[in-house]
Amino acid sequence: MSKKLQQKEYVIKIPVFTSDRIERTDHIFSGITYQEFINNAKSKIEKHNKNESSVTSDKRNKIIKREIGNIQIIENSFDTTPYLLLKISAYNTNLEGCLITPSEIHQLENNDKIGSENNFVMLYPKIIGTEKQSIFWVILVYDDPKKDSYDIISTAKLVLTKILNQPIKSVKLPAVLKEIKENKILPQIKMQLNAISFDESTVNPKFEKYRTNSKLTRKEEYDFLNMPFKEIEELIRSPFNEFKQRIIKLIVSKKEYKITQEHKADAQHGFNDLVEQIFNMSTIIYEDELEKLYENDFVTLKLKTVLEHYLKNGDE
Repeated sequence: MSKKLQQKEYVIKIPVFTSDRIERTDHIFSGITYQEFINNAKSKIEKHNKNESSVTSDKRNKIIKREIGNIQIIENSFDTTPYLLLKISAYNTNLEGCLITPSEIHQLENNDKIGSENNFVMLYPKIIGTEKQSIFWVILVYDDPKKDSYDIISTAKLVLTKILNQPIKSVKLPAVLKEIKENKILPQIKMQLNAISFDESTVNPKFEKYRTNSKLTRKEEYDFLNMPFKEIEELIRSPFNEFKQRIIKLIVSKKEYKITQEHKADAQHGFNDLVEQIFNMSTIIYEDELEKLYENDFVTLKLKTVLEHYLKNGDE
């Protein structure tokens, strides 16, 4: 038996996104090159690294914040096109009340930070057209086995949105439904419903007088297969009044449309849809490769393999 087959396997997930497109029609930007696009991004990152003010976002439904620290820039090329590998320091803050226990318990304060310096994101530039140009990034996120998927993806989104000013592309829901209908696709469907309540209590009435606060969370998850298009459309449009948020994932092979729906402030006016297109790629590594998990060359090799596959098969 091969030594590899005797080892434990680990999966590195590599979700692939694209950014919003910048459309250039004026003469000032006509004919921008890949290197100029790369240099513009590097300039923004270097400005962030010199800036003392932090870039943060709230973690969903929590007081804890996600903060971006220093970003190391590694520039290389794929064939003749330059790209950037970003090694991002990112932390969770506002951790008052949390504990860490190396040899003794240490209670964290609000200004303490817990995070990692090994958050890798590859930015590969795409330029379509010459005088009239459409410019965007292909974004590959290195979601290794030691990372929380939400944290690493939110880190990538935070850098794209608040530092590079070119957020992850959102897709129009009608366009997604049209694609599914025209291609006669029956996707795998995953649905998650989330609710939070701060004023309800299921505690025994005997103890109610001692209660100072309460928080009830509710999550329901469902999987569907072979659902006809008409029912898919009906599911997406159906109300979810008991819940604050609904996430519906339409999955066809490696492509995923993630539809996040939340009620508008005025509940009578329905809910908002945020639709993201994701290509869910992954690669297998073995136990003896874990020591190389954060080496730049190792990370680059794994991401470039996925990039090559995406450029041959992904949608633009």
